[in-house]
Amino acid sequence: MQKIYIHIGTFKTGSTTLQFHMHKNRERLLENGYYYGDYFDHYYLHSNLCYGLLKEALAAYGCFEQYSSHPRFLNVAENPAEVIGRIKQNSSGCDNIIISSEAFFADAFRTLAGLWTPVTAQEKKDINMYMRKRLKELLSEISKDFVIVCYLRRQDLFIEAQYNQYLKTTWYKDTDKKLPEFAEFVKLCPIELRYFAVLEEWRDVFKDAVFLVKPYEKNAFEKDFVTDYYTDVLKINIDEVNKFENIERKQSNLRLDRNVLEYKKMLDMRNAEINELFIEYSEQLGCIQDYAYFSKADRMKFMEPYREENENVAKKYLNRKDGILFEDTNYDIAEYGGLDNHMIFEITKWLLYKLKR
Repeated sequence: MQKIYIHIGTFKTGSTTLQFHMHKNRERLLENGYYYGDYFDHYYLHSNLCYGLLKEALAAYGCFEQYSSHPRFLNVAENPAEVIGRIKQNSSGCDNIIISSEAFFADAFRTLAGLWTPVTAQEKKDINMYMRKRLKELLSEISKDFVIVCYLRRQDLFIEAQYNQYLKTTWYKDTDKKLPEFAEFVKLCPIELRYFAVLEEWRDVFKDAVFLVKPYEKNAFEKDFVTDYYTDVLKINIDEVNKFENIERKQSNLRLDRNVLEYKKMLDMRNAEINELFIEYSEQLGCIQDYAYFSKADRMKFMEPYREENENVAKKYLNRKDGILFEDTNYDIAEYGGLDNHMIFEITKWLLYKLKR
C-alpha cells in the first residue's frame, strides 16, 4: 500500500521554497521512492487540488456563485477527482506520494474571500471540514496510509509575516480597499492561529493518520528546513539528499523591505508594474532587517490566549511533557523607526529610474 504525505502548511513556513525544491528534484525524489507531481504548474504546489475542493465545498453550501469569477477558480482550480485520478495513474509503482499546499491547513476560503468579508467561525469550520472529508474520500481510492505534515510558526511572528505578505500581494477581493494598518489587520482575524483546535479537526477526519507537527524556527532544524523535511519527515538518507539540485537555493517569496512596505502603504499603491519593482528593490537589498509591528507589551498580550493551545500541541503532537512548543521566547524584537524623507526620496528616485528605462 502506498503512503501519502499531505503537507498542509501553514503559510509563512518556507512552503514556497520547499515546493520549488521538490519540483526541481522530482526525478531524484522518484529514484528514492517518492512521487511529487500533478500540481498547479505555475506555483509547483497542489493549489489546483485545494481550490478545486474549495469550489466543491462552496457549491455544496450554495454560495459558490458570488466567488465564481475569482482568478483561483478561473485559472487554478481543477476537478479534484481528476487531479487525484492523475496522481493515482502517474504514481503507479511508487511507494510514496507527496501532496503539498499550505492553504489546506485552514485558510483557503479566508484568504480567497477577502479581509473584510464577514465569515463566521462556523462557516469556516463547515467549509474546511467538507474539504478534508472529500480529500480523504478521494485519496482513499489510492491508499489509506496517511502522514499529515504541518509546520507551525509562533503566532505573533506568523501574523506579522502574513501582514507583510498581504501588503505585498493584496487578496483579490480587497483590491478596492485602502491598505490596512497592522492593528486593523489583526482585528479582522485574517488567518487561523488556533493550532491545536485545527489539528484536532484534521484528526477527526484522518483518524488513523500519522501526524508530524514541527515548530518552524531556526533551532528546530539540524541543517535547514528543506533538508530537515527530506531527512526527518521523508526519511531519505542524507547522502542521497546531498545529491539533490540546488539545496542552497535562495529564499523564495521574499518579504518586502519595511521602508518599501511603508512607502507603498503611505501612497496606497496597487499598480502591478510598480508592485514588481517594489519586490525587485527588496530583493536587491540582500539581507532584509526584521522589524516588529507589535510593541513588546502588545506582543505578550497577543500571545497569552494561545498559551494553552500551544501547550496542548506540544504535549499531544510533539510528545513534549514540558508543554513547550516554541523554544524561541524572545519578545524583544527591534521596532521600526519610521519612514523618513531621505528614504522616501531614495525609493522614489529608484522607481523613477526603473520606470524610465
